[in-house]
Amino acid sequence: MSMLLMYIKAFVVGGILCAIGQVLILKTQLTSARILVGYVTTGVILGALGIYKPLVDFAGAGATVPLLGFGYSLARWRRSGRSVCWARLRAA
Repeated sequence: MSMLLMYIKAFVVGGILCAIGQVLILKTQLTSARILVGYVTTGVILGALGIYKPLVDFAGAGATVPLLGFGYSLARWRRSGRSVCWARLRAA
């Protein structure tokens, strides 16, 4: 039963995030590209402030798969203090 509840939460939260994007497309003059950038930027800001983490804990993939989740992942990676070693990247 808990697996079914997890799927339902992911479906509802992911659906709400996608519905917001669809409403923005239909009701505003914003292009899809601007909405995409807005979603990623919002995800970075909410992730950096620690506001997005409770949503990820609640909804799982429903919150991490949409573009907001990509922005959240960028902010989380940067906050962890990891740095990019370009020599390792070239060797790979």
